[in-house]
Amino acid sequence: MPTKSKIWRLTLRLIKDSTVNAEDALSSKGTLSKFPLSSGLDFNGTLFVKEPEGRPPDWVSFLSDGLKSSDRHKIENMYSQSLSAVLLVEITYRRKSRFFALTFGHGRHLLETNCSVQDFGLKVALNSVNPDSLRSIDAATIDDNTIQTRKQSSQQSSIDEFGVDTSRDLLRAVTGIPNDPKFANSVSGAEALAITLPIELNDLGNKCKEILKVYKGSKYKERFAWVDNVALVRSTSTISDLDRKLADKLLDKESIGVHMAPPAILPNIDSGFRFSTETDEGNPHAFLELSDFMSSIKSGARIDIEALRRKHKVFVKNSLDGTMEPAWSVYDCLVFDTILDGSKYVLFSGKWYEVSKDFTIALARYVDKIPLSKLKAPNARSNEREDAYSKRATKSSGGKWILLDKETVKVSTASGRIEICDILTDAGQFVHIKPWHQSSTLSHLFAQARISTDCLLNDSKYRESIKAKVPALMGALKAKLSANDVDPKSFEVVLAVISKSGYRWPTSFPFFSQLNLMHTSKWLNDRQVKHSLLHIVRS
Repeated sequence: MPTKSKIWRLTLRLIKDSTVNAEDALSSKGTLSKFPLSSGLDFNGTLFVKEPEGRPPDWVSFLSDGLKSSDRHKIENMYSQSLSAVLLVEITYRRKSRFFALTFGHGRHLLETNCSVQDFGLKVALNSVNPDSLRSIDAATIDDNTIQTRKQSSQQSSIDEFGVDTSRDLLRAVTGIPNDPKFANSVSGAEALAITLPIELNDLGNKCKEILKVYKGSKYKERFAWVDNVALVRSTSTISDLDRKLADKLLDKESIGVHMAPPAILPNIDSGFRFSTETDEGNPHAFLELSDFMSSIKSGARIDIEALRRKHKVFVKNSLDGTMEPAWSVYDCLVFDTILDGSKYVLFSGKWYEVSKDFTIALARYVDKIPLSKLKAPNARSNEREDAYSKRATKSSGGKWILLDKETVKVSTASGRIEICDILTDAGQFVHIKPWHQSSTLSHLFAQARISTDCLLNDSKYRESIKAKVPALMGALKAKLSANDVDPKSFEVVLAVISKSGYRWPTSFPFFSQLNLMHTSKWLNDRQVKHSLLHIVRS
């Protein structure tokens, strides 16, 4: 009786077909030990191993002063070590050589940036997984404040049970059980493919051919066709044109529409960041901000896209030993969207995506139909802060508006306090105001409107708290807020944005901010709450 093969979890990347020599995919060949595999296998392969580098973790210096000198010497000479390796595999598929990179330990750091096919793992997973047997999903809601989520299920579940919004979420990774149990026990795909299966080394070549065939399939369209709403750009000439537009935008002092976000979910939310363009002095940045990076390079310097891709790095603080480790290129952390030849493109996680024209048109039509507010609001002054504007606008209303900026109330459904709105009118209009010139303002605006409206409709104590701030002269508004069975149609949510004139507003919002706006509008429509958009022009 033949013995069963041991079950292994392998991580594979498909090297781009433009690579002629597999070793060109390695970032530092000179520092690696090379081990050719024997010729008796069903594939050609070479193993590259990086010698482990020991270093004391930073917590040692924190504790060492409390130790005896002899013990301090011992602990200061303790090192943490990790071994990294890459196995390069060459197979012949349809009379052409293709290369795979199997990484072990921290082996992915031994590969050149952008050497592998970017949608390889995700496409294999979507083509092979049973759509009703998913175990986890990574998604990104890209906006001026990018939100990345990982949802794991205790049982095999369908895509619907993960609550993915197919109209605004970008699918980043999928883990599940394959339809064909002979293919693997489980698959997990993003850029890389992680596959768990019983296998012997000699069968690796045939398995790579099988995986490549699955990658080139289109079975995913049966249940995951919506992922093509945002499709990966493969044309090098198109990418070059888009990169030039990115470089021009980065030279713009305001850089509206560009921000930075970690391209992967961080293990610790309080991770610190540093750029390779900075010195090691001082504390790391608490957040990943484009302004911090731009400040670290010479003023007026030419923006070199290749340097952003290969030279300029983002370092992340390792929570275990406090060291700053290179995690991504600066390019990988940029988020930007633009128009090229009439098509919409989005840069996220180092990849350019083309948004389907049908999807873009449908979004534009929806956003264009959102009513414009009839409120007569004054223009904002140059450099006027949001709070100063709200105060001045309220005074100009002749007593018909109530200033509620920074006024928070406690709600019965949560232990914290929330801001009601910036201005409340005598007609029951809840005006939420945000300037559009910095990261996170639009997503904050939409989120604030949804949270406040939810409490208004469902929390009587919240309404009582608002009513207490309404003067006696506004009896009709007090009556609306006193009703036990509140009428959602009696109120209006006004989404007000302060920005310069000249924009085609609101379709000039970044693409994913428009998606967020559509999501918020649909949310309000579902609750029968009137809502409108107000453009406050900054003079």
